[in-house]
Amino acid sequence: MILCSLHSLHSAGVNHNNESEKSSVLLKTLFETLIFKFFNLSMMTISFPNWTIRLITKRFYRRYRRSLTEINPPLKVEFSEIPGNWINKICWGDLTAVWRKNGIPATGIAGFICGNEDENGCSTLWNPDSPNYLAWCGVYVFKPDRFEDFYDPQSGATEIARNIGYVDDMEWSKIFGNRTPFYEEIHIERLNTPLITAGFQSESYFSTVRCQTYLGPRSLNLKSVLASEVMAELYKRTSDLDVDGEFFRPTRRQCEGHSYENVLRDVWVTRILLPEEGLIYAVYATSVRAEDGSWDYTKLLEPEFKRFFKGVKLTPLVS
Repeated sequence: MILCSLHSLHSAGVNHNNESEKSSVLLKTLFETLIFKFFNLSMMTISFPNWTIRLITKRFYRRYRRSLTEINPPLKVEFSEIPGNWINKICWGDLTAVWRKNGIPATGIAGFICGNEDENGCSTLWNPDSPNYLAWCGVYVFKPDRFEDFYDPQSGATEIARNIGYVDDMEWSKIFGNRTPFYEEIHIERLNTPLITAGFQSESYFSTVRCQTYLGPRSLNLKSVLASEVMAELYKRTSDLDVDGEFFRPTRRQCEGHSYENVLRDVWVTRILLPEEGLIYAVYATSVRAEDGSWDYTKLLEPEFKRFFKGVKLTPLVS
């Protein structure tokens, strides 16, 4: 959930009130449709030159290193209890540009794990028949421009703090062709029992949001294929994860019959607060279920998520 396109968070809600704007939108839609049809027919033969992948990866790696240096995190994050059949290395990357483009004044990095490869040749993140469908575990490490904008001593995490993860997920959805992603927070509760025994000031929450899947008729497009190739190359550098680009994108068969359906996403998160350093560590686990109750992957993954949080280790980094 890291290498994201840099659209505005509110772009999906813009109303085009004049004919000129409507015409531009129609032309853009027509162009994208034609490109997609050509690209979809040619998917098996089109590839990007290695030098292109390396050049773009270098740019994103520099962003990651710059943000890492700027926030200078004092704690190392380790996941010692990883859900079954998930990748066992944390994929790290930069999210500063995504957050700031979407109105979130923070600098930071993010790490995640997701379902391992299955018979489809990609992560089970993309498999609607797997409990790992659209599921993530991970951590955001970020330094707000103003710490008090993200945490209130009385009420806890502010709306902008919660948007850290929502923005990430919406941008991911945009890469895979969803033109109108949204997030609607329908339930949030502060947990009395902390998810992580960290030895630091912290707060734990459970929330449910209504959002959309990543699968649809435009999921395989030029941007998503390029992004997935760059992700695979980037994580070889930041995480020593050896997978190819196909791991980070769905197959054409998986996209068939889908059109970015609405789902309910359940989220557990613990925020480790380091006010003196001006830093927040947000460790999370998330899964999805159907709005109509016809399937519920949260029920299957919740026991594994509980073990995941118990296995999170935060240890001081040696200077």
